[in-house]
Amino acid sequence: MKEIFKERIDKITYGLIYPAFFGNMIYYIINISLERDKNLHFSLIDSIVIASLFVLFVIIDFMHLYGDVNSIYNKPEYKSRYYFFCDILTPVFLFTSFVFLRTSTFFDAGIIIFSLVPAVILVYKWSNPHSRLYFAVYAAISLALGLIIAFSESHKTASCICVLLGLNIVAYSIYMVCCYPKKSRQFDLNYVDQIQKKLALNPDSNNQPPT
Repeated sequence: MKEIFKERIDKITYGLIYPAFFGNMIYYIINISLERDKNLHFSLIDSIVIASLFVLFVIIDFMHLYGDVNSIYNKPEYKSRYYFFCDILTPVFLFTSFVFLRTSTFFDAGIIIFSLVPAVILVYKWSNPHSRLYFAVYAAISLALGLIIAFSESHKTASCICVLLGLNIVAYSIYMVCCYPKKSRQFDLNYVDQIQKKLALNPDSNNQPPT
């Protein structure tokens, strides 16, 4: 993948996709609060809470992927194709699940798609040994909970959705605040430093680092 396309994808992801999806979610919460949305799957209060938890998760996700990770992998030559694939897929999964959970037809799909978000982020983290195990366990638990809710009629409640969202928020927050700064961040810094040294020795290298 050429560097100019990497730069464009990066700017589109964080300059357009995330803000657009985030703005739509805020607009949806305002519509619910003003009782303008007539297609609520749950009660008014439950719908506001679920939508607000979604927004909180998106904020945490953006803070980590853009504020933490992208500030280190801040040049296109530091990033692989997998990095960009996951970079785009994460907000798309979040917004798709947000929309699907507002419908009856795609409600189950919305639950499963959201529960898969940690698995998508795991692809980011796979090359970092200090992050891999945490996100592997986190992704497995998230998917298990999502499948239980999606395929069990008795669990398709606002409370269960809130539990799924809440646990994801807690797990992601713990990683971002406690786990990442201690060891994982230093690994990323060292990794990028190695790439910089290789590029300095061989500027024409077509290195594609996994991230």
